[in-house]
Amino acid sequence: MFEEDDAIFQIKIPMLNDDFVLLSSLVDKKLKHRLELEALEVMQQIEHHPTFSGLIEPANIMEQCVSFVLQNILTEFFYVQDRIQEDNPPT
Repeated sequence: MFEEDDAIFQIKIPMLNDDFVLLSSLVDKKLKHRLELEALEVMQQIEHHPTFSGLIEPANIMEQCVSFVLQNILTEFFYVQDRIQEDNPPT
């Protein structure tokens, strides 16, 4: 059973539905550290932005920012790949 002090401890888990899934992958430590550095920059911008300040749960902000950075990197990668394919159709 939980003691009273344990009731304060919370783990924030993003809501998953048909549109969201968890993605796990094995990556080099350098890549992980680079993602985290980029995420820290996003965190600093969020913390100082009047619209977003306080909206993201502090215990979950790093995971949210890493996810944001990774999603943007992949979106840009796929966008560029689509443009390359459009400019160079198979012959």
